[in-house]
Amino acid sequence: SYCIMSSERAIHRPKFCIFEDRSRLKRRHSGLATILARICTLLLALAAQGSRALQLGSLGRRAFVDSACVATCGAVLPAVAAGDLPAVNFKKKVAFGLEEAAQMDAEATSRSAFSEVTEANRRPRISFGSTGKILFEVPYELDGTVEFMWVKDSKGKVIAAKKFRPAESFPATLIASVPSGKVTVVAKCADRLWEGALTAP
Repeated sequence: SYCIMSSERAIHRPKFCIFEDRSRLKRRHSGLATILARICTLLLALAAQGSRALQLGSLGRRAFVDSACVATCGAVLPAVAAGDLPAVNFKKKVAFGLEEAAQMDAEATSRSAFSEVTEANRRPRISFGSTGKILFEVPYELDGTVEFMWVKDSKGKVIAAKKFRPAESFPATLIASVPSGKVTVVAKCADRLWEGALTAP
């Protein structure tokens, strides 16, 4: 027969004896307690992070998980230097004005006269008011949609200019005050300038 021996009692069984190892049982209980303690610590840390997220109102679900990992696992996200971020080019939108029109006029390589427009209904209409104003109209497309219009005085200085959006309907119209004497009206379509000279009263 055999027996299972402990410090308190022996259980007799046939053939041989097996002795219980109390120190091994204690080690097992101690290891289990350590694991449970760690799990509790992890849960408390997660609960604390969740409470902080609710208070701030700015942490989402993913931010909550990330912050919990940092708190419990010691993970540290890599810092990103300002030089590592992609450059963003905030280009200032320049309004079209007299200087831009003068630059276009100076850089133009293709010019045509309004008198070359064969269809009469496509030729520009120009009239002067009694208050020294000019009414400059282009009723239809020339060799393209009218994008810009401007007026130059007798010295070639741009004194009025206007930009047109593609959705704007015809006629393209520019109204401006002009001095007496020679004036030149210009319309830009694609890469070509259309112009004509006349005398203001």
